[in-house]
Amino acid sequence: MRPLILASQSPRRRAILSQFKIPFISVSPTFDEDAVSPFPDPIKFAHHLSYEKGKSVQTHYPNDYILSGDTIVFLNNEYFAKPADRAQAQEFLKKLSGNTHEVITSMTLLTPSGYEQDYAKTFVTFNDLSNENIDQYLNMNIWADKAAGYSAEITILIKSIDGDYFNVLGFPINAVNRLLTNQGMSLWHFL
Repeated sequence: MRPLILASQSPRRRAILSQFKIPFISVSPTFDEDAVSPFPDPIKFAHHLSYEKGKSVQTHYPNDYILSGDTIVFLNNEYFAKPADRAQAQEFLKKLSGNTHEVITSMTLLTPSGYEQDYAKTFVTFNDLSNENIDQYLNMNIWADKAAGYSAEITILIKSIDGDYFNVLGFPINAVNRLLTNQGMSLWHFL
């Protein structure tokens, strides 16, 4: 079996997929997601970004199976991308503080003959965060490569999660397994 191509350099996605014995390699997508204006529908937007990331890798691996994903944080009709700087991360965390937001991750599996998509939606409620709490978190310097600038692994930020925890980490394992199972590669075979 040829290795699966994971179109991502996310350490969290690699770590979750590494829990299985499925052979894979990680390749960085070349698609510039910041150049795309958001769509009104966050699921369609996540699907578009996920597909384009995978497609940018498929040009180099046309005969392989490529798994790509994109995670979106959405609150009150506003998207929270990866923050450009510390000030924007602080602004995002202030808006998320005490509120429930949506985390949507679209996963795309590109094959030599087409593609399939699946997604997960999770509702995350933040604790009320003081300015001091936000500064303490930001001082950890882990906000830069994450949607909305936060890591669900820092559990003190989060009051509750309704849905797939792995979705909040950017890799909804059940959606991934559905895609792979449709191609005869159920993750259950790689335990």
